Amino acid sequence: MYKRQAIYGIDLGTTNSLLGVGDKLLTGLVPSVADIDAKTAGAVNLSNPNAVRSFKVDISMGLEGLQSIVASTEVLKQLKREAGLKGTIQAVITVPADFDDSQRRATVEAAKHADIEVVSLVNEPTAAAMYITQGKKEVAVVFDLGGGTFDVSVIDSRFGNFDVQYSAGDPKCGGDNLDQLILRYFCKQGKLSLFRLDKSAKMELQKLCTETKIRMQKERKNFVVDLKAFGGIKVDFTEDVYIQLMKSAFMKCITLLHRVINSSLEVGSKYDLVLVGGSTRCPYLREWITKEVGQKPIDITYDPDKAVAYGAALYARMVEDGEIDYMVSDITKALSIGLQDGTVQNIIPANSKVPIEEEIMLSNPESADCLSLALYQGDSGLIVNNSYIGKLIYDYGETKAPYAGNVFVTVSVEASGIVKLSCKELGKKAVTKELVIS
Repeated sequence: MYKRQAIYGIDLGTTNSLLGVGDKLLTGLVPSVADIDAKTAGAVNLSNPNAVRSFKVDISMGLEGLQSIVASTEVLKQLKREAGLKGTIQAVITVPADFDDSQRRATVEAAKHADIEVVSLVNEPTAAAMYITQGKKEVAVVFDLGGGTFDVSVIDSRFGNFDVQYSAGDPKCGGDNLDQLILRYFCKQGKLSLFRLDKSAKMELQKLCTETKIRMQKERKNFVVDLKAFGGIKVDFTEDVYIQLMKSAFMKCITLLHRVINSSLEVGSKYDLVLVGGSTRCPYLREWITKEVGQKPIDITYDPDKAVAYGAALYARMVEDGEIDYMVSDITKALSIGLQDGTVQNIIPANSKVPIEEEIMLSNPESADCLSLALYQGDSGLIVNNSYIGKLIYDYGETKAPYAGNVFVTVSVEASGIVKLSCKELGKKAVTKELVIS
């Protein structure tokens, strides 16, 4: 009898990563830390000052994202090793909802180098909601704050599926931001100079900042931090200082939360507020969110660090069972074609359901030999305010007459969020090309 190949769920996180299948995890929290030269990843590199950290926030298909792709590959390989998996496997991988096309493609590229065939990408808030709200029929506002990324999504499961209504995020906002603010506070109050510290000392100081954050969250009382080992002095670290730093670090997250709730829900609508991601363990943050939105988050009966991974594994099982097409509906950012006058023509509006495909007609009024199609992500009317994805060059061939060579341009977004661009000239065969990422 034919045995169906298992599909695994992977949470490739900023701070930690996990791998699971079905209803169980096959790894513990694997630190998202990689030594590119030694081709190792995980806990073995935690004390290595040359190891790459928080690389997820910089991943892309451009040259600036190459190191992040390599580091992601090593972490994915380590996940396979710790799960006892060999050879090529199939997997669902989670990504921040705010990831653009380049970041999603880069994640797939990293998986390819780790001998992982990506069956689908799934947005992290969607995965978390699938795990936490399974069996419930409700509207959930998922506030996902990790080490380096933030997303907030509204997900409706009242009718038996998982329908994403609205989503927004910041790919460079997370717990690491608070650590950096604590570091700045220590340098100022403790009379420290980072320039005088070597890599090992800087790493130890960063570790102290993280430990200070966790200690305040647990003890919730004032204490003294001794910085003499780094050439500084003792510093009083108070609740008031911590709360001030926390609010500075996460104000953008609260602003986005308000925007999503106000844009997608009617006044007085009932919903569950779900907090996931390691940073949401902070009781001060939970109290602040409760005060801001006037609603208490649901009780934590789950592990915020593992909710996304469990959701990824559940999503993978649904893919195996052929249920995903009607069980999950996600959304995309706005997509537009850049025009020569510096404006854009919107093709796919923001928060459109995926998969989606839209078509427009463009002409060749200047009798050019080719048509350059630049694709942007964003809904601003000006090119400079949107994110460049890539371009497709369509060669007209023998078309020379003015206004000849009208072209139908098709933009599509797969369920995973991957974008495709194609064009077809009247009377000619359709031409589809991969975008040139630059």
